[in-house]
Amino acid sequence: MIGPIFLVTFLVIFLLIGEWRPRLPVRISRMKRWMINIGSGAGASLVAGLIWFLPLKLIPDFSLNGLDAINPDAFNWMRLILLFLVYDLALWGWHKLMHEADWLWVYHRFHHLDAELDTTTGLRFHPMEFVLSGAWRLVILLILNPSPAEWLLVTLTASSFALFHHSRIRLPAKLDNLLSLVVVTPDWHHTHHHPDRATHDSNYGVILTAWDRLFRTARQAPDERLGLYGASPTDSWSVGAMMRLW
Repeated sequence: MIGPIFLVTFLVIFLLIGEWRPRLPVRISRMKRWMINIGSGAGASLVAGLIWFLPLKLIPDFSLNGLDAINPDAFNWMRLILLFLVYDLALWGWHKLMHEADWLWVYHRFHHLDAELDTTTGLRFHPMEFVLSGAWRLVILLILNPSPAEWLLVTLTASSFALFHHSRIRLPAKLDNLLSLVVVTPDWHHTHHHPDRATHDSNYGVILTAWDRLFRTARQAPDERLGLYGASPTDSWSVGAMMRLW
């Protein structure tokens, strides 16, 4: 329960700050979007959890239950740093692959159908995307064999950044530019949700911007348009937009 509590807390905080300092005005009903975004995230997590529950049992003594998961004595700091870098690079590579492979884009497209962005967009995923991503996560677990505390910290950090950089928060330009030298900010990630494919096939990073800079996938959007060309306005909050992908 530790993970969900932290994520709900970050979700509420980033939503409130986004309402206080919004990047763009709201054009679509919040409640309709929030219901499909939060609902799809919860459903995707449930489906992936049920499918990957038994494979996780392959890892001896690995459990995320209880307060032992945040025991500082469980940290190996060198392994934690390696896990952080490997996990973030794997997220970058998986994200890039979902844009380049048509059979994966079919599912990831649901995330990009959101015609507006706020923190709930960081939860908006098709269940098949979560199910498929479980394969490479399991490989990382088997190879690096982190403690539950290390895995929880790294995955919570990634999820928190996903909520942050999808938010409507408009940071002061100088602060955003400074932060984006190291980490993904809302301005940096909003480019990734531009409707033009040449623009949104970029800025794949989740935590660090270093991977996009290193592999030359960093871009700057020409304007603040969001969503996908040819999509219906109702696709932002339509359950049918997700169900048509099965």
